[in-house]
Amino acid sequence: MIMFGDHKDPAPYVPPEALYKPAGAAVDAEGQVACVTCQTRIPVATADVVGMGYRCAACSHKAEIARLTGGGDAASHFSANERQHLASAGMVTAIGGGAVILLGVALIAFARLRYGALCVVGGISMIGVGLTRRSAAH
Repeated sequence: MIMFGDHKDPAPYVPPEALYKPAGAAVDAEGQVACVTCQTRIPVATADVVGMGYRCAACSHKAEIARLTGGGDAASHFSANERQHLASAGMVTAIGGGAVILLGVALIAFARLRYGALCVVGGISMIGVGLTRRSAAH
């Protein structure tokens, strides 16, 4: 909310590869597209839209089953560069969580039990989020 003056927000970050249409999003003259997973040609009207193009119903069902069993389908939604950045950001979050746990232990040692416990719990949460992001990127 702007109360006084003319405040300009910074422009959002857009990865360079997001400015171009992915190769999997090409539609031929007959209205057919290639599934980004199995490369089967299917009508665009029956295809599911994913980040890198289109996917057939069979591959979408397999991805849903994989998601329910703990897997993921990041390759259908993100480019290799985006997946690499997601994995590295997850690792940085996990390492930061370790540092927050150490801070919590130090606070507990200096008789700041409440703040120390909050830091330990927060650090454990950060590690969980970081490792989940890292594994989801693969």
